Amino acid sequence: MPTVDGTPTLVVDFAVDEVTARKRVAGHMRIGLFTPGDVATAGAISSIHATFVPARRVHAEATSNWTAESGVKNGNNIHWSAVSGQHRGTYNDHVSLVAVGSWSQAAITALRHIKVAQPATPELLVGKERIAPSVSSEETATKARQRVGLEETRACGAMIPGASKRNLKVNTVVDSVRIEDLWLPVYVGVYRYGTAQFTFAVDGVTGTVYGARPTSPRRILTALGVFGLFIAGSIANQSYQEHQSRVRAERGAHDACITSLATATDAMKAGDAAGADEALDRSTPICATGAGADSVKALADARVAVQEERGRQDARLRESASATFASLAADIERTDVALASLDEEGSSALVEALQEAILPYAKLDPAPDGLPAVQQAVSDRELHWTAVSALTAGKEKTEATRYLLADEAYALGSAALTKVSPEYHARAAVQKLDAALTAGSRRVARGAAAERRKEAAALARAQKEQSEAAALAQLCGERPVPDGWDGGLSAVESYMQKLAHDPDSIDDEDCTMPVLTTACWRTSCTVRGKNAFGALIANRQTFYLGRDPRMPSRSVVLASE
Repeated sequence: MPTVDGTPTLVVDFAVDEVTARKRVAGHMRIGLFTPGDVATAGAISSIHATFVPARRVHAEATSNWTAESGVKNGNNIHWSAVSGQHRGTYNDHVSLVAVGSWSQAAITALRHIKVAQPATPELLVGKERIAPSVSSEETATKARQRVGLEETRACGAMIPGASKRNLKVNTVVDSVRIEDLWLPVYVGVYRYGTAQFTFAVDGVTGTVYGARPTSPRRILTALGVFGLFIAGSIANQSYQEHQSRVRAERGAHDACITSLATATDAMKAGDAAGADEALDRSTPICATGAGADSVKALADARVAVQEERGRQDARLRESASATFASLAADIERTDVALASLDEEGSSALVEALQEAILPYAKLDPAPDGLPAVQQAVSDRELHWTAVSALTAGKEKTEATRYLLADEAYALGSAALTKVSPEYHARAAVQKLDAALTAGSRRVARGAAAERRKEAAALARAQKEQSEAAALAQLCGERPVPDGWDGGLSAVESYMQKLAHDPDSIDDEDCTMPVLTTACWRTSCTVRGKNAFGALIANRQTFYLGRDPRMPSRSVVLASE
């Protein structure tokens, strides 16, 4: 599937079939005051393709801390005071196209159908053209973060109290960005009337048609009459100029199509089948969008040529199979010598060379004679090399006193040797290697067991701390945020009013941002109030706040000092 960086997970399926789409296009071309009378007989759809257009939906969460100045008018003056706060936003509706083409208008309207998207299964995608995204997921995520930043700035600005505001500063952290790739359904095609061609696009859900229609200069002249001859001539000329412009654009698109297909053909002639397929995938949107029937035919011919060349190359490869397999005997012998001497680096290069040598033959269907035996021989040596590498790694980890990792390496090597086929002739070397792995595992058994106990204890502590943190969060609730005006907390004020001699005189301010402790949210506030003698005094006190059991959305003071 020709995507930039990921297979789309969602698809909006076609609700309109091709027959209906063709009828809608035919009706669209016949409607119009200046449509030629013979458009129904002289015009026809020369090509139409069910095409999936790529889009992405972005889900993001963001937290913003902001500061600003709020102004209160006092006579002719404005009293400015510092305010601050926090905003958290969730954004689930950022959807955008990630490619551009003549089908854009239909695809943009298809964005309205995102709510009916479903998982993109092979059954839904089969038989449909697919436009490759021209924008990577990283670019989409970057633009989404920018949009979220703007949204957060607007939201924080709305939180500033007062009629006058200035010096807003916002620090936004986008906590997470999740991207969903999806396909939108659009029919793309070419309508031919006489020598003129008109590209069109059809919304695959509603059937709405987008594209220019044929026009009749004769009808235009008749409708405008004698007084409109000059204007009609201008319109006819404009129509002719537009037609010429379309012809030039389609000729340029066709040239781009042919150039792109040449890349696929050259890759196939060079034996690069994967490169040829990739070039064909890149050519599909170029040749199918706005380039006319000739380009579509060129694309089909190129696919046939690539397939024929692949067949010829496969035939030549199958003819050379026996000779190649016979020539591998010397390479296999050198590999066995390296493996028996526990030469990890040398045997690694030799095993990789054997794998690369038989890889082209593994892709042939049917497989050439002798391939299964050679594949088994290479597989046995790959398993043998895995065990040699594991023994080396186990020794290194043992010397570094990383006994658990050493034990895992020895176990990996032993497991690889159990998969070696009974026909493998180097059984003596395998048995010797297996004995070395087993002995190494015994040597590190005690240290590995101690490390496992240590890891288990650490995991238990982490789970206990996590459980305690969850219980603490349930008890304490969310962090209380001081008021933006004077930095006070309503829970502190209510608590002090219950203890005060004169409750109406109580006022708290300049509270620090609460910090979570084992005794819940700790904050220090300046509390002012009148004592028993009527004197106004101020004290700095520390308070511990938690969830109000009667109203969980509110906080109460649990203790003070």
